[in-house]
Amino acid sequence: MPIRFRNLALTCPEAAPHEFVWLILESVDDATVWHTLETFKGEVFANWDDAWNAGSAALREYLRAHSFNFKAKPLL
Repeated sequence: MPIRFRNLALTCPEAAPHEFVWLILESVDDATVWHTLETFKGEVFANWDDAWNAGSAALREYLRAHSFNFKAKPLL
């Protein structure tokens, strides 16, 4: 059975002027199709850095909650 890789991405678009949000996205089989896994949950940020920091923390929490092993050895 082939290994199925998950592509995860964090993006912080400017939803409106000076209103940044974060989104965690996933692409599995088709690299041109992305699905939202987690969102900013209503919190809007005045600058990109704050949105990125909050999104990064949410991504780490998502990975821990779904049992990703941060210290796993590379497959290749």
